[in-house]
Amino acid sequence: MTLPFPQVKMPQQPARSGKPWTDSDYERLIAAVRSGLDAVQIAESIDRPQSTIASRVRMLLPVDVRQCPSDRVLPAAREAFESDDYDWRVTILQSPPPQPIVTPPPVVRRGVAGLQADDLGTIAFSLAQTGGTRCAELLTRVCAEMPSAPGAQGVAEDLAIRWLRRSGALVGWHDSAERAAHEWLASADGWTPSATLPPTTWEYGSHIGAESPY
Repeated sequence: MTLPFPQVKMPQQPARSGKPWTDSDYERLIAAVRSGLDAVQIAESIDRPQSTIASRVRMLLPVDVRQCPSDRVLPAAREAFESDDYDWRVTILQSPPPQPIVTPPPVVRRGVAGLQADDLGTIAFSLAQTGGTRCAELLTRVCAEMPSAPGAQGVAEDLAIRWLRRSGALVGWHDSAERAAHEWLASADGWTPSATLPPTTWEYGSHIGAESPY
């Protein structure tokens, strides 16, 4: 046995629901607002859904109060519509002025923070080579900026490899040279690398005379 589905009675829509708004609709809306009716009473008096009342009243408000909170729409409308010569036809066509375009000032980084990766790496290598307490303090600041400048540590290590080769302290494979440069930089006071390499048994000068594959 199949039970019939209960009949659900749809609520009856107002007579003018979904129909275009005419001048007569707006005139009736303004009159209802002037009379002090609330949103439910206004909707009933002009045969429109209650959900459309606030938005239509807002459209009729002067531009300078059109963005007021929802609970202030009707009070603002009653005040605006007090004058019998209120020209709603002109007001409804007016648009609020566009929002000003605010361009944030460019971020200018100065000092160590303003250096590019190549400069950071070169300065880091130079400070590591020079040494000393004053250089160590600056080297620590330079290293602190390396994570935000990808490639800076690589520049410093590449310069260290060249210097070690030029000084005769290193002749070897690329991997060994990279580790040697990394460890040489790490031995400098103030060096705080942003990346680490596996420890090796490399010692300064231990690769002199090593056979190069190149």
